[in-house]
Amino acid sequence: MLQSMFTIKLDTSTYNIVLLNDLARMFVIQLVAQVLFFLRYDNLELFSMVFIESTLFILLGLVVYWLVFNNIITFTAEDTKDKSLDTYYQSVYTL
Repeated sequence: MLQSMFTIKLDTSTYNIVLLNDLARMFVIQLVAQVLFFLRYDNLELFSMVFIESTLFILLGLVVYWLVFNNIITFTAEDTKDKSLDTYYQSVYTL
């Protein structure tokens, strides 16, 4: 497993760690897209209110998915008997 420069240990479930990793991933994607659009188009403002709002809306949508939708409906293969997180997510996200 890869070693990161910083490790933050949280007293929470693995499910919540996966949620935090997903939120961080979407935030970084939005941030990189915003910077690239700013560099490409001269008339755009860096970190405008539209960017901040759209980023917050996307992150809120992810939270709703992980905390509400994913607890109500889950998809599994018919032959899967193990319901641990290792069967649903890449191993890099689990501890």
